[in-house]
Amino acid sequence: MAFANFKAENGRVSVEDMLNMSGTNWNVVKKPLITEEGWTTDSYGIFREDKGTYLATVGNRYTPTQNKELLELLYQAAEHANVSISRGGTISGGKRVFYQLGLGQDKIGGSGIDRWLTTLNSHDGQTPLGFGTTNVVVVCRNTFFKALNDVSKVRHTPKSYDRLSIIVQTMSDAILSENQLIVKFKEMSDTYVPATLDDDFLRNILGVNENTRSDNRVNLLRAAIAQDVKIHGNSQWALFNGVTRFTTHLDNVKDRSRSVMEGSGFKINNRGLELISEFKSYSNTL
Repeated sequence: MAFANFKAENGRVSVEDMLNMSGTNWNVVKKPLITEEGWTTDSYGIFREDKGTYLATVGNRYTPTQNKELLELLYQAAEHANVSISRGGTISGGKRVFYQLGLGQDKIGGSGIDRWLTTLNSHDGQTPLGFGTTNVVVVCRNTFFKALNDVSKVRHTPKSYDRLSIIVQTMSDAILSENQLIVKFKEMSDTYVPATLDDDFLRNILGVNENTRSDNRVNLLRAAIAQDVKIHGNSQWALFNGVTRFTTHLDNVKDRSRSVMEGSGFKINNRGLELISEFKSYSNTL
């Protein structure tokens, strides 16, 4: 995942500067796909115009949303919400583009947490434009991404004012959801649980069956949780941080950052949040 963080002296960055600093100052083009024999098809390819990189295959009705077009709408929406776009980047060479709005820092238990509202857009015709929350625990940089609201109607709304209205409302709803998530994290930090976990519970979090490879991952996850229990105490928050430590730093995946935002790490973290917040005791010893 390519990523950039940039802040101007006055706290505001121009659209052009943000496009350049985030590596997203390029357009996508939609071209018809033709067979080697010259036969036409009903499919179209989406390509990065600057590099000619193939990104996806789409249908003839798909209309790309250009990075600059999206960012201009986000800037206007951010002004309504009194927040600023602080950074952005790409995933998988541009198949996904994201921009993040800083929501400040909070304290959960004894740890600081950086809060971001993330706008994620795809150029593959599969994933709708949407908002999510990205929280990073300062002491260990454990990262959690949760999808909140999609803005799929924007693609099919021709008028700029109407598109802006949709994004403003969705952004406001997403910020509210992010605030509620922080409240949940604080409740988890105050919820005591014995530092005891059985293998079945850990496998449920990982979404795996019993085998040699999964047992290795279970042991890594157990060690990560034990490390965060030492930092955060015997709480649901500690157990959850152990899960995000595993996905952020330890799991053997090709692109860990991408995994946390849209891959196996994303699924593990969100499954872990659901399971850990529901259960307060486990069997066996950590």
